Amino acid sequence: MFKNILKSVEGTDTFSIIAMIVFFLFFIYIIYRTFYMDKKVIDKMSHLPLEDDAEDLKTNKE
Repeated sequence: MFKNILKSVEGTDTFSIIAMIVFFLFFIYIIYRTFYMDKKVIDKMSHLPLEDDAEDLKTNKE
C-alpha cells in the first residue's frame, strides 16, 4: 500500500537521497565529536551522575 502511494508522488527519490545525506553527515559529526572530545570533558561527564546523586542525598537530609 505504501509503495503505491510513494510511487504516485513525484520527487520522493530526491527526498530519500537528501535524508540519507543528512543522516550520514550527522553520523560522521557524532563520530568525529566522540573521538576528538577533550579527555577532561569525558571525565567530567562520567562523574556527573554520581555528583547529582550525592547532592540530592545531602539536600534531602537537611
